[in-house]
Amino acid sequence: MFAGIPSIFDEFFEAGGSAVPAMRHAAANVVENESAYAIELLSPGFEKSDFELSLNEQTLTIKAENKREEEQKTDRYTRREFHVRSFSRSFHLPKDVDASNISARYENGILKLELPKLQKAVMSGKTIEIK
Repeated sequence: MFAGIPSIFDEFFEAGGSAVPAMRHAAANVVENESAYAIELLSPGFEKSDFELSLNEQTLTIKAENKREEEQKTDRYTRREFHVRSFSRSFHLPKDVDASNISARYENGILKLELPKLQKAVMSGKTIEIK
């Protein structure tokens, strides 16, 4: 506003400041191989307990929320900040996913899901007896 007078918003918008931008959604990689699908969600700064995974018919929904509170007190002021980060992603699953065997793990800021495919019946040669 005025040259030489810091704005109260300077610290808030300053790069590297304490403001945490809201996440709209986590970036995802989806890979398919012969036996399974794999989903990787980039989600640094979260804990394993911050995630909620649900499956409703063929839709897999992944939600995460991380809340943090900081407080600084001095003789002259008290500063209290609340940080909330969250996102939600939904994936429509193919019909060949074995929903009862989906597994997930969180490591190094990446949520990794494995979605095995249903086993296909193998047609083998067979002699049919006539009675």
